[in-house]
Amino acid sequence: MKRLNTLILALGFTLTIQAQAYMDSDQPNASKMLPAPPDTKSLGFVNDLTLYRWGKSAREESAGKLAYNFIMWDFDGFLRSLSKAVNKTINASNTPKLYALLEYADKYATKVITSTQSSIMRERPFKMFKESSYVRSMESRYADISSYPCEQALRGWLYSLLLAEVCPDSDENIYTRGLKYGPSMVIAGYNYESDVHAGHQLGSALLARMHCHGDFKELLDAAKQEMGTSRTRALTRASDEPYLSLGDLPNSDEYLPEPPQDLSSQMSCDIVSYNEGKLLRQQDEGKQAVADVTYSADNFCVIFSKVLGHEISASKTPAIYELLQRVHPSGNAATQKAKAAFRRQRPYVYMDEPTSYPDDEAGLYDTGSYPSGHASGSWLMGLVLSEVTRSHQDEILARAYEYGQGRVITGYHWQSDVNYGRVVGSAVYTTLHGEKAFLDQMSKAVQEYDRIYGGASAIRAVSAEAIDTPVYNLQGQRVDMPSRGIFIQNHKKVIR
Repeated sequence: MKRLNTLILALGFTLTIQAQAYMDSDQPNASKMLPAPPDTKSLGFVNDLTLYRWGKSAREESAGKLAYNFIMWDFDGFLRSLSKAVNKTINASNTPKLYALLEYADKYATKVITSTQSSIMRERPFKMFKESSYVRSMESRYADISSYPCEQALRGWLYSLLLAEVCPDSDENIYTRGLKYGPSMVIAGYNYESDVHAGHQLGSALLARMHCHGDFKELLDAAKQEMGTSRTRALTRASDEPYLSLGDLPNSDEYLPEPPQDLSSQMSCDIVSYNEGKLLRQQDEGKQAVADVTYSADNFCVIFSKVLGHEISASKTPAIYELLQRVHPSGNAATQKAKAAFRRQRPYVYMDEPTSYPDDEAGLYDTGSYPSGHASGSWLMGLVLSEVTRSHQDEILARAYEYGQGRVITGYHWQSDVNYGRVVGSAVYTTLHGEKAFLDQMSKAVQEYDRIYGGASAIRAVSAEAIDTPVYNLQGQRVDMPSRGIFIQNHKKVIR
């Protein structure tokens, strides 16, 4: 038995060909989910250029040293960094099950990054401007690879979300570290700011996809057991209360970077985006932004029903409705500590100009702008609903993205508020997966959607070929006639 257990660990839960197949077929499509990189004639590119110039000025500071290290890292380099956040060495020998989980995410991320970069070509800043990067030895490697999305931002944020799900007591430390990787690439001259935020959003979308995969839960549970965090919280709350109390939520004031300061390059970019948003107020985007102002489960149901082409409501889909009703308060609630700590003025207050939705101006006048609760909540709802429906995930998250952008258009939030609101929503999504009541209701919601609307279109389970060889469970025990689950067979992990 000891020898078999050693073999299982050595295998690292090697993925079967079938499991690799759904990584190939079930990938977030950045072209559908996110806007294209800013055109070189757009105001968005002006912002990217401004922050590229800022990054060059920061190279001799401490942030520059981090940037030099981050771009040189491989998968194990990320894990060495994240090990510091949990005070435990993460590697194949010391934490084999956690390593296997993160390696699974790494393989998936590689496929998504490669496919996205091959379909959306954006020239690297150092190459576009014919200037030296901060790490010249890596220029030949990256010169002909698209800068969109930022690979380090995507990987770093995805690994951080996963690690926080396994080690929830260290979540703020993990997130603080995970959010540093992307901006460092701007400083190094390898990525633009918009590449970084695209990386964060794609990273969280990948996590939602993995929560739909047939073998992911087995890997996740094994990693939690190894790290001593295998029990989900089973708290008794009323059926109409949020799954997470304020005390359960990650402290956004501890892991988010400070909002842009007056006269900074970042603040000038926020002002440019604010003025760009004003130009859209009379367009279709502006009308949609006003219609999206209401932050409620019912409004989210209306919004996403249009995306799905299926009715999501209390009467038609009660299980899904209960899930969304109990999730949505946490998206906004999770931003409140940062709002109170930073007390950033909202754009309409700072600029002393009216919004396109005056009804909320007086009530929100003295409330913090950073980060956006609406952006956090909409991204959170998009991630949750994409896990429920297991189809139309790109379209759901595209609409969630638009919802957040509406806060810039109406004048209630700066662009950086919205960008980091989505980060907060991703963190809440991770925290929810440690709550038994949420997981139980998610299961009911998935079953309800499948029953009413004919099931999911995406591949979420992989069947192994029947082979006349011994079969073992993940604990190393031989099983004679396994039905469903994940097993070791013929020296490989297989799914039945």
